[in-house]
Amino acid sequence: MKNALKSKIQLKLYTPKKSIIFVYIVLMLYFYNLLLSTKIVEGNIFDLLLHLTEFHPLFYVIMPAFTMMLISYFSLGNMQNYLLFRFSTKRQWYHANFLRVAKLASYYCLMIVAIMILEAVFVLDFKNQWSNYSVHYYKHHTELLRNSTPIFLTTMSVILLWLYLLFFGMLFYISYVFTGRILSACLVVLFVNMLNIGVFLSKITPISSYLFYDHINIFQYTSSKSAISAVPYTILLYWIVLMLLLYFIGYYMIDKKDMYIGERK
Repeated sequence: MKNALKSKIQLKLYTPKKSIIFVYIVLMLYFYNLLLSTKIVEGNIFDLLLHLTEFHPLFYVIMPAFTMMLISYFSLGNMQNYLLFRFSTKRQWYHANFLRVAKLASYYCLMIVAIMILEAVFVLDFKNQWSNYSVHYYKHHTELLRNSTPIFLTTMSVILLWLYLLFFGMLFYISYVFTGRILSACLVVLFVNMLNIGVFLSKITPISSYLFYDHINIFQYTSSKSAISAVPYTILLYWIVLMLLLYFIGYYMIDKKDMYIGERK
């Protein structure tokens, strides 16, 4: 009873703002550096936002920062036990936390976009047209640029980023459910992320074409395909299938799991 009361108090006191402020300070500084780089090459706001799905910002900054937010949320093991106690079935608890992960990914994605826009509002051009930098940088994608507006491709890139973050949030959550340990969930996410980084940097094309980076960066995806002159909506199907697979694995196995969360004494 005392543990449940303590967990309830923790739930009321717990707010993301108290635990992720450092993450956002780091992101603000990093995005400011990207802003300066974009200004030097005379890019616009869309060039800046397209950095969100480029290799280095994505795998080395955005994803690790999101992992820290996941750790912050799931580190309250007693709070998770309290939430589990509140629901009549484990599947209800599973769905509740799944929705929280989706909200966290949405909140995080919107916040980083907002930070970049606010930092660039008096610095970069906001006209919905491709800059000279884009035309030169994406010179191998002239048909794609001709058939798509900057705001449309940028919006698609943000959606793909959200799907990517949601997938990793689900992977972290399901790993945490079946191990009951934050460290184990972190190791799973780290392993999958490092696997994608290693394969991409090794340029193992037959394998990398099926992994994450080729399905989050639109320009990378189209460069590996022939005769693509418009946004390939099939790229969205890749993430939907992966997330449905993770969801049903967790859904059908949750009832077989002993749902004690946190360190056992």
